[in-house]
Amino acid sequence: MENDMIRKLTEKIQEAYFLSRKNAEAKAEQILRECPEQFLLNVLEWADSEPLTDIRAGKYSIAAIMAIRGDSDFLGALDAITEYLQGDADRAELRIWRARR
Repeated sequence: MENDMIRKLTEKIQEAYFLSRKNAEAKAEQILRECPEQFLLNVLEWADSEPLTDIRAGKYSIAAIMAIRGDSDFLGALDAITEYLQGDADRAELRIWRARR
């Protein structure tokens, strides 16, 4: 199952971010290792090109961050929400709202 997840995620990263297979696979492995558990469902949904479930961390979700920014940068939104949960929430909020300045 994990190999299938890595394969799907690698393919999606290659498609969305134009990375080489090697770099996309390394990023996929990093995501599956470091992603907050509550957002793994969103990662799998994104890899399968499915609508994202609205999973909240405080007042934010990955879909909400992408909407705030007006873009489809899933990995950027995942990084921002991970920092919001595990790091400096104030700094993360600046990253979340970066496109609205």
